[in-house]
Amino acid sequence: MERSGTVKDTDLIFIPDSVEIARVGGTVIAFFPMRRQILSLNESAAKLLENVDGRRRLKDIVRMVDESAGDCEMSVDHAREFFEDLLEKGLVVRMTDASPDEECVQYIANPDVVSEPIDDDCLTLFNTDTRRRIDLNPTASVMWHALQTPRTIREILLVFCSRVNVDPDDSQITVDIRDFIEMMYHQGFIGILLERKNGS
Repeated sequence: MERSGTVKDTDLIFIPDSVEIARVGGTVIAFFPMRRQILSLNESAAKLLENVDGRRRLKDIVRMVDESAGDCEMSVDHAREFFEDLLEKGLVVRMTDASPDEECVQYIANPDVVSEPIDDDCLTLFNTDTRRRIDLNPTASVMWHALQTPRTIREILLVFCSRVNVDPDDSQITVDIRDFIEMMYHQGFIGILLERKNGS
């Protein structure tokens, strides 16, 4: 997972946080709420962002835009420059390869769980169904917030690394996230939203 450098055609592009795209008149605005950044985009750049889902490689994103644009063909070099600029701003991250196992299951927070802040960085969770309660430290709270949207472990890892000052290539981080997800799943605080087979 990298936040800078040259984007290759086979790189996976991922937006760690949400992005809201609005079209007002002839202007396209992209708002990244977690980063508190607003970008003014042309229509081609907006279509690139709209096709980023963490599972498509750069070449696939360009192909999707081309198919929707008809005769107006998108340049791969133009798309590469656009995403490299977003990488430098910290608005997207890229992966040079992906583990198929991490693309099989999406996790999401249990809607029956109520969260309350303990302080600025910590949370307490209460499962109204099982009556279980758990306190989360700042690190675990970041992962809990990431689970408000359906995400694979790989996607949770990308969100976590974008928000916490840690080395994304540290294999221990992936181990810790897997342990957290397993514990939260077995205690009923999160669930599996979607399970799909590789290649489906």
